[in-house]
Formats: sequence, C-alpha cells, structure tokens
Amino acid sequence: MTTGRQRRIGILGGTFDPVHFGHLQMAVNAMETCALDEVRFVPAYAPPHKKDKEDNAEDRLAMLEAALQGNPAFIVDRREMEAKEKQYSYETVASFRKEFPDAALFFIMGEDSLMSIRTWYKWESLLSMISVIVCARAEVPGDLIEQVQKLNAEGYCIQIAGGPGIDVSSTKIRQLLSEGREVRYLLPDAVSGYIYARHLYGASHSQEEAMFLKAVEDESLAFLDEGEFPAMVKRLRATLKPHRFRHVMRVVKTASFLAKRYHCDLQKTRLAALLHDCAKSCERMYFSQLLEKGSVREEDWKPSPIFHAYLGQFVSRDIYGVEDPEVCEAIASHTTGSTHMSLLAKIVFLADEIEPHRNFPYVVFLREKSLENLDEAVLAGMNASLVFLLHSGSRIELSSITARNALLEQQHSCNGQ
Repeated sequence: MTTGRQRRIGILGGTFDPVHFGHLQMAVNAMETCALDEVRFVPAYAPPHKKDKEDNAEDRLAMLEAALQGNPAFIVDRREMEAKEKQYSYETVASFRKEFPDAALFFIMGEDSLMSIRTWYKWESLLSMISVIVCARAEVPGDLIEQVQKLNAEGYCIQIAGGPGIDVSSTKIRQLLSEGREVRYLLPDAVSGYIYARHLYGASHSQEEAMFLKAVEDESLAFLDEGEFPAMVKRLRATLKPHRFRHVMRVVKTASFLAKRYHCDLQKTRLAALLHDCAKSCERMYFSQLLEKGSVREEDWKPSPIFHAYLGQFVSRDIYGVEDPEVCEAIASHTTGSTHMSLLAKIVFLADEIEPHRNFPYVVFLREKSLENLDEAVLAGMNASLVFLLHSGSRIELSSITARNALLEQQHSCNGQ
C-alpha cells in the first residue's frame, strides 16, 4: 500500500461460479484506471438474485483463493461467506465503510449490473456512499455510456474503466463444461484443475488426465505377494492408518506407471513408493527405536508435518532392511525434494503429489505434464507446493527452496539459458 495518501480500495463482489479471466481483467482494469491499492474480491454466500449458490459456496471460495494466489493486491474478502445468509450489496458496502472509514472505496461492477442498478435494493443509498467503476466486456456500448451520464447527472460518481475487456461469463463456462468442451483458456490453470479434480459443473476428465488415471488404475499390485514385500506390507498395515495405507497403494501404482514411462528401475521405484510414508504417524515410536540403535541423536527430533520423510530414510534402512541408499534418499526427499534428485527421487516425489485421490487446484495440470516431461512436472509440483505454503502462512523448509532452485537451474542449463 502506498503511504502518505488516502488508501484506495476496490470492491468486486460476485458469485464467482467459477471465477474466470474476465473477473480478473476487470480488477486489473479498475486498479489501473483509478490507481487502486488493492482489490477485495467478495464472494457471495447466497446472493439475493440467484438461487442455490450456497450449495457450492465452499468450492467457489476455494477456486477464488486459488485464482488470486501470488498477487498480494488481490485479496479474498470472506465477510459475506462468513455471514452465511443472503446479503445485499448495500449492506456489504456499509460494512466496508465502517471497517475502512478513512479509505476511498470503489465498487467494481460489470456493464449488465450497472444497466439494472435501479432495480437493486437501496440502490440510491448504495451509490451515495461509494464511487463506482464499471467495466465493459468488450467495446463500450452506447447505452452504457448513456446510463453513466444519467447517473452522474443525478449526483453519483460513476466511471468507466479503461483497458481490454474479456467477453466471457461463468454461465458460458458452466455450459461448456457440461458439454464436455474445452475451457482451460478461459480461466486460470488452478481453477480449471480444481474443477476437473472435483468434477464440478458436470466436467469430465481431460483426455490427457483420463489417460493418466486409466494407466495408473491398470497397474498391478500382484508383486506385493512376492519376495520381501509381504512382510513390509504387513508392517505397514499395522502401523499406518487405513486411509494412509490406501494412499500408499495409490502412490505405488502411480510411481510404477511413471517408472515404466521414464525408464527407471521398477523394483527400486516400487520399494521407495511403498515405504515413502513408512514413518508417518509413528514418528515418536520409531525415533525411540532409532535412538537406541544410534541412527539418530536427541537433537534430531524436530517434529513437523514433513518430519516423517526425514525419519523414513532411517526407518526404511534400520527397520525394514533396505540397503539401497538411492531408495532411502528418495524416501527422505519425497516431501521437499533435494538439490541432487535422482530419477527415482523425482518419480516418488511426483507420484506422491498426483496419485488419483489428490484434488488440489493444480493437480490436473501436473498429471497432464507428467505425461510430457518429468522434470517440468516435478518443478511445477514444487512451485505449486510453495505457493500453497505461502498462501496459507505455513513454514517453508529451506530444503524445499534449494531443491526447487537447483532443478530450475538444471533446466535452464539444459535449455542453454
């Protein structure tokens, strides 16, 4: 925020069902036209003029948060969501005026909204307490200009935003999705990924993702009945929670598929994937056992959401009897990556992120990318994880950053940059 002058805040409300590039360009145009410091996106819980939107409120909020990641000037404002009831724009703007009494507030709306503004609840009071920035989808129509002139003549403050418009609507996107048509170029990757991952609006898997999921599903787990695997599976069933064990099985199948695709040692891959979460939920028990064996020291105890990966390298070696250091290293780096990741480590890292039950916003993109280029998929996965951690205010391990930078530099070197 710029200091030494009045804070300028844009307010962009809507159902965002789903949020798309048109919404984002509106915010950009308004920000540039009126020199706004920030734009607050206000998703409606149950808009007065639309029915049944509260049913998908959680998804709409999640998609909006995903779309705005990485832009500190674009802020998700949850006041209407938290109210959990129908709320009129007049009431929302009044709450903003109370919260930011010294700020210059600007209500951002589309041309259709302004054309029907006289039908809104307490529209005169609304326009009396806030300036309005209206954004056209394409060329500014004559009737919009006429409406702005009339309202300004009545003493209100209405301004048409400059900049390019994008003629797209949420209604059209939902229709395209229900017809099985392509929408990825109409909304951010994080949003399309969320939609496909959760099958919203009747969306089916993209052709590439469907191919990925079918290939993973076809992977056999019959090898788990052979050699050293039965004893390992028995121990894992005894120590892991049921949902975690099922996740491990999906990672094994995903990693097996990737190993075949990228010519990685299949036996090593299956072993590393099977044991990648071997220390999960049993960190204290295993740490005590490893302490007695002299594998770790008291000062190594640093519990965190990813401590199981660090501990897993020792559990796999000293408890499960894995002698291959490459397998142990892949287990250790499956959450953060490392500066010198082997092909095996990359496959286990990626398999853990994109197994079939993962449904975070970028997962569809990562699955599609995994079919094209392993390194690019791993780097994209690292980037997605870092963005999520930043957005959630979580701790970021230094090893995550150094691993990401190392892979990025490696790719630049290969590309001659």
